[in-house]
Amino acid sequence: MFRSSHRVLLRGPNPRRSGSCRGFTLVELLVSLVVLGLISTLGLPALFQYVHRVKIEGINRQTGAMLQQARFEAIKRGVPAVVAIDPDAREIVSFVDVHGATLVDPSDGIFNPLPAPFGATDFEVARFPLPIGVDFRFQGATGLASVDGFLNTGNPDPPDQRAIFRPNGSVIAAGAFRFADARGNYLEVRVNPASTARVGVRKWDGGAWRAFGEGGEPWVWQ
Repeated sequence: MFRSSHRVLLRGPNPRRSGSCRGFTLVELLVSLVVLGLISTLGLPALFQYVHRVKIEGINRQTGAMLQQARFEAIKRGVPAVVAIDPDAREIVSFVDVHGATLVDPSDGIFNPLPAPFGATDFEVARFPLPIGVDFRFQGATGLASVDGFLNTGNPDPPDQRAIFRPNGSVIAAGAFRFADARGNYLEVRVNPASTARVGVRKWDGGAWRAFGEGGEPWVWQ
């Protein structure tokens, strides 16, 4: 009996277990070799530069998408929508401004939800935290500014330094939110002109803000 069971065990590995013991596929091996080749060719400094670049570009894309979504909400719901930064919490937030929206005062620009059904009071649309290593501050030729423009004047005046979209798709005042990383790269998400509220991303080149490819030159990263 012992010999018979021993022969059964020597027939080969259990096919049901073969999937758990597989090694690298050819594709996985090639990808690993490419990554190792990039690290050895470019070096760790270039890799760190790429990581910083991904972070600051990512938060700019998120902010641009948030601005476009807020504009869409204003058009869809027929009431203003607001995008603002919270430097203390290191967050960017957008909300629909139901309260304070009248024919005389198009928006108070303040998030003040009241006990009411969803859609009948101010409500938050989105909120993004800044990634580690990225800040709102911009230090350049124009001085220290987290927000440029968005000077919202009206009667009465809504608060400045926040993008307030009207139900017709325009923004009360053009402006930009600006971001910086620890390596000295500065990007801004600008809404301009006010009438069409076009959203675009630009980078500070040490003397001016430029869109990608503007002047035939790519962005240079620190």
